[in-house]
Amino acid sequence: MKEREERIRSELGLSEKKEWGDTNYRPNIRGQFRRSMKASGTAGDARKKSAIRLILLVVILSMIFYLLLKF
Repeated sequence: MKEREERIRSELGLSEKKEWGDTNYRPNIRGQFRRSMKASGTAGDARKKSAIRLILLVVILSMIFYLLLKF
């Protein structure tokens, strides 16, 4: 509990003690969302995949409907 309080105080800059433990804590938050979005692809790619899935679904349902009416 004491370590947690010290870490919070150091993050807020309320204590003179800059280090806790052996390492400095530095949050690595900035830019994480954008980096993960670049790895997953662009919005254009997502739209293209969605359109392909929709077309395949329509084709499969049309074939099933045709076969049900034919037999």
